[in-house]
Amino acid sequence: ANPVHAVVELSNADSFDLLVMGTSGTNNYFIEPPSSLKISQKTRLPTLFIVEGARSCVDLATGQTSLRKVVLAVDHQPNARPGLARVCT
Repeated sequence: ANPVHAVVELSNADSFDLLVMGTSGTNNYFIEPPSSLKISQKTRLPTLFIVEGARSCVDLATGQTSLRKVVLAVDHQPNARPGLARVCT
């Protein structure tokens, strides 16, 4: 009945490296944050948000991915090296 609670509990029961979630991409975060943002904040897992209507990088028929280049946007703080190491792995 509560998707935020269910995903947080699942993440506590199992160890995940990455959380991938769809989101509507609305800009009303200050009024009511989307469930995907709440889940990401509560699990504290690295999260990839897929915005509604985005082009897929996975062929649903074969499971093949079409990723060739990935952009990792970082700032000086916090240190991005741990995140970069995970992406490269």
